[in-house]
Amino acid sequence: MTSRSQQLIRLAQEFVSEVPFNVVYASVGGSTGRGEADQYSDLDLVIYTDDISLTDAKNVMYKDEIIQLEIEHCSEFPKQKNIIDNPWDYRFLQEICIIYDSDGEFKK
Repeated sequence: MTSRSQQLIRLAQEFVSEVPFNVVYASVGGSTGRGEADQYSDLDLVIYTDDISLTDAKNVMYKDEIIQLEIEHCSEFPKQKNIIDNPWDYRFLQEICIIYDSDGEFKK
């Protein structure tokens, strides 16, 4: 894992700890999740929440870094059937780094 990946993962954890809503799960993906981030990498962050009204996708500046933020409702959390039916879901889960897992379900 590159030092840049480690830096971005710490930044994502800080960001998640400061959001003003309930976070159930959170992960980073892309080059950071794979451990290959370099100086040109942004941060791909997915947050799952139990508040349906918060779903969104946007770019956010946080501590001089670009976060490509996706906020999903927990009902959109990838299930085993999704993974079987959609190879992209499988690849996505293979490449992420879990940074918050409130009840241990994400790791399962």
